[in-house]
Amino acid sequence: MKKLVPYLLLFTVIACQEEELNQEELNPDNQIVSLRINTFEISIDHASHEIVVIADYGEDLTDVLATIKLPAGASCDPDLSAPLDLSEDVKLEVTAENGDKVTYSVKVKKRPGISSFKVYGREALINNNMITFDIYQSSDLTSIQPVVALGEGLTISPSIDQPIDFTKPVTFTVETEEGLSTSYQTQVNYINGVESVEFYIGNHSSTGYVNSGNIISIDVSYTKVEKYLEDYLINIQPRLLNGFSKTDNIVMDHFLTDLTFAVTDPLGNEEKYTISFKNTENEILSFQNPEVFQSYPSDWGRRNYTGVVGDDFRGMPDTHCYLIYVWSYVDLSRFSLIATVSEGASIQEGNNTPLDFTNDRYITVISESGHSQKYLIRIKPYTVQFTDYHGYIRNCDSQKSTTPQSFTIKYRSYDKLETVSLVDQSDANHIIDLTINSNYYTSPGKFANISLGYPEAIPEGDYYLTGTLENGDSFSLTQGLCFYE
Repeated sequence: MKKLVPYLLLFTVIACQEEELNQEELNPDNQIVSLRINTFEISIDHASHEIVVIADYGEDLTDVLATIKLPAGASCDPDLSAPLDLSEDVKLEVTAENGDKVTYSVKVKKRPGISSFKVYGREALINNNMITFDIYQSSDLTSIQPVVALGEGLTISPSIDQPIDFTKPVTFTVETEEGLSTSYQTQVNYINGVESVEFYIGNHSSTGYVNSGNIISIDVSYTKVEKYLEDYLINIQPRLLNGFSKTDNIVMDHFLTDLTFAVTDPLGNEEKYTISFKNTENEILSFQNPEVFQSYPSDWGRRNYTGVVGDDFRGMPDTHCYLIYVWSYVDLSRFSLIATVSEGASIQEGNNTPLDFTNDRYITVISESGHSQKYLIRIKPYTVQFTDYHGYIRNCDSQKSTTPQSFTIKYRSYDKLETVSLVDQSDANHIIDLTINSNYYTSPGKFANISLGYPEAIPEGDYYLTGTLENGDSFSLTQGLCFYE
């Protein structure tokens, strides 16, 4: 046993020496390498172990993110994985790899700011170091004195003790006693005393808002207004901002497309506004082409006609479409339709612009107020059109006639009829050439009586008309004439 004691003492000495050597190899550095807190400006004093954070005025400090870089093997408490609340005192304890500790104190300094900026008692909008304040149209920008609220101990330049020239943007700088500063630039916003204008007549109303140049556009139906004026007065009520005044609402017994009124601003000066009425109607009223001899809106045509006109409407919608009849010499592949539309309205595709109408096509009418309406246009070419005294010639099963030697009907065309024949609908080779006893044609498009005859009574049957014009153009109509005993 006595022989083992020296060996045990030697082992203990060697173990202690190895532990001291391992401790010396651990990193003793506990100094913060870098720290980032949001986008704040940060300074670190490693001698005093103080971290100064410079935050902007009004910045929320209760929930900020921080990232830290430490020496190898070091750790931080708290570990900054969660947001910090810098509205209270914060301390960061950094422990080196070898266990040495140091505590950093975080101190927040806020840049100064303007808490309130008023002109004429109206609060300005302060956003991202930009001050936007409202002024009246009559304001003298060369001499405006704002009312500014600052925190204790802050100074501002230029001085606000005297009126300031705001014809150009002004930069205000607010500074603390420690030298921290914040700069703001001004921006002027001219305000209108009129927020909106309400238009009333009968049960019709509309609202207008101020555009540039103190123009107020109000969309109304001119036709409805004129109709309501038979029983009601027009009442116009401007809605004003606080501080503005006007003597009375506007009442009229007649309609003006433009009128002017004035309001008084809080400085006692007058602001003038012009109301410009815009027609909402976007209707096609008529067609002015000399080649157009008849046109029908869909509802009118279907309501009043059967037979050929009714057939020509087949497949068209119930509303917003037109059936137009033109003379057959018209080139529909490049036809310039001339339409009369509602007052102030226009045709998007262009009025009197060559378009292809060989098939149905849409045109768009845009009202003065910008409302659009599409119309389907169908154009049917005719060389001649006949009618009797009871309307357009109908299908044979709806019209019965005697078998005369002569009969009188009406027609219109772009030239005078020269020959007319009856063709048997059941036998195209059975043709009866008629004589023209009298022809009162005067001008294109106007109906004229024509008396047609045959040496003997016209045989009983169903017929259609063919013939020629004096210029040589021929025609063949599907409209039927019926002759029965």
